[in-house]
Amino acid sequence: MVKELSEIASKGDVERLRELFEDPESLYSTDPSQALNKRDAEGKSALDIAAMLGRKEMVRELLERGADINSQTKRGYTALHRAAAWGHPDCLKVLITNGADLQICNVHGERAREAAARYQKDSCVDYLDRAEAQQALLSVITSMKDTISDPEKHMGRFTREDKLSGNRFCDEKNDWLDSHKENATVEEINKQKRELEELLKPILSKLDDSGFGLQSRHSDQIFAQSCNSDRFCLPIAIQKISFSSRFPENFGVGDHHHSTPERREKCQSRGCNHRVSAHGRERDKLKYHHRTCTT
Repeated sequence: MVKELSEIASKGDVERLRELFEDPESLYSTDPSQALNKRDAEGKSALDIAAMLGRKEMVRELLERGADINSQTKRGYTALHRAAAWGHPDCLKVLITNGADLQICNVHGERAREAAARYQKDSCVDYLDRAEAQQALLSVITSMKDTISDPEKHMGRFTREDKLSGNRFCDEKNDWLDSHKENATVEEINKQKRELEELLKPILSKLDDSGFGLQSRHSDQIFAQSCNSDRFCLPIAIQKISFSSRFPENFGVGDHHHSTPERREKCQSRGCNHRVSAHGRERDKLKYHHRTCTT
């Protein structure tokens, strides 16, 4: 079975692959993911082979049938690594459109982008750089829209105008990306991302936590540097942590609000027995009480 599938993938014979699924008793019909993700003696899956040889339509068909897009070999290579190292940007496009992870590293600490660079596949390097920049911009858009739509994340601090403006800014950048996806340069995409961040800063500044006895998080800290390997550090956008997630799950009505034992002891020595919930309606009381009990 593995040998047959490998030969089909290497030839790019999509029609033959479809015939394998016509038999209702075959493993391809009963358990397609198991059949499609088996590896040959060299450790390659059918998807690896198709990506390596530039069989774009075969890559698409395998993915539609259930091939694991981010499956790695023992040495950490994915189909995206194969397509990049062998210089097939068309296959990269199919893989990325279907959710291939750009940040997976092989045993050398290389993502697909670095594998392409090592083999001097410049067209693949350029494509992966643009794909990463597009994903970074989309991450900012998605993060902001999620924050706006989730009351636990914006904690009731956004006005109606904040929400309308934030969504409008994100929609404008998303429309720009849709219309420039095929020809925008990395520099142009990064410029759009920086512009969006600047537009969102005044809104996100309302989520600073300096008044809650917690570490202050300024609006520009919704973006961070994330190191995905020892060698390559990549900027990604992270979602703002919701207010409720910053407190223990059992922090509710009846739990003492002070964030450190020292504050608690000092407050209780004054006879304070003030207990509050972590809900938004108590936050002003919490902020005021910290200020008065710790002076």
